[in-house]
Amino acid sequence: MQIDWFTFGAQVFNFLILVALLHRLLYRPILHAMEEREADIVQRIEAAEEQRRAAQREQDEYRKLKEELASAREQYLSEARADVETWRLEAFDHARQDVDQQRQEWRRALHREQQRLLDGLRERAVRQVQQISRQVLEQLADTGLERQIVSRFIERLKTLDDGQLNPIREELGHGDGSRLVVRTAFPADEEQQHRLLQALRDLFGDQLDIAFESTTELVCGIELIAADRKLAWNVDDYLESLDHALTVAVEHAESVRPDDHTARRPATTTF
Repeated sequence: MQIDWFTFGAQVFNFLILVALLHRLLYRPILHAMEEREADIVQRIEAAEEQRRAAQREQDEYRKLKEELASAREQYLSEARADVETWRLEAFDHARQDVDQQRQEWRRALHREQQRLLDGLRERAVRQVQQISRQVLEQLADTGLERQIVSRFIERLKTLDDGQLNPIREELGHGDGSRLVVRTAFPADEEQQHRLLQALRDLFGDQLDIAFESTTELVCGIELIAADRKLAWNVDDYLESLDHALTVAVEHAESVRPDDHTARRPATTTF
């Protein structure tokens, strides 16, 4: 068989032209379309992956936020329980303090009422004893008793030491005149005044000015007064001593503190 090289070359040339045309008009658009499709698929895959990662991040953030909210809720509940417990304890403590205060106030009021009743009973008891003693001594007082009182007073004056006499002497030395007041429960007669004058001048000097007074305030006894100083020998002082002794005895028996508020009076020496 003989080959026609011209025909063969023409067919090869036609084939190459066909391949070129196919490549240009068919294969290239198809390849380009495939590349674009592949790029679109890759882009969609990347977008989907990005969305997945974004969703994962949001899920992680949501889980973290949920955990934080749970932790905060637990903390708030714990703090609320602690606050409620603190408030309960404080309210209980305040209530207990109020009850204790009211109990103490009630006890103080009860103690004051008891004290008032005891003071009234003590005062009435002492007053009755003093009144009975005074009545008995008033009934026993007579002229003979008055002389004995003067004699007893003079005897006691002679037994006084300087510690008892010096306060009177100081008062007499401070005044313009040496004046003594002798107070008796009865009007002293001339003889009694003379005896008292002699005894007092022996103790305080001859220049002594003496005034005699009588008062019903004294039941039995004599008081010697120089300004704010006083020497006394009388039943009232003994009754006051009895009053004080009874008061102290009752207060001690009832475990009640004596009243410190006493009326101011001249310094008195009882002998």
